[in-house]
Amino acid sequence: MSFMTYDEIGADIGITKQAVSQNVKRGVNKVFDYIYTSITKSPFDALSMLVVFLNIDNHDDFTQMYKLINSESKKLIENTKEWTRGY
Repeated sequence: MSFMTYDEIGADIGITKQAVSQNVKRGVNKVFDYIYTSITKSPFDALSMLVVFLNIDNHDDFTQMYKLINSESKKLIENTKEWTRGY
């Protein structure tokens, strides 16, 4: 499977690479917030569910996805016992 770059997506739909990036970031945060507030009350569990939902199966993809999460949510995640234990 070949993935499109932000440049290719932007060119395809007529927006800039930056606009694509901002929309992806906004979408990841909306899905995280929905999972966190509606499905589970644990930020770590919400992150775990997001990983499954996005089919992230390697460290590099996880790192790239985690960079998209806003700083407030990262603080919540990183203060959980699961995160600090390294699970």
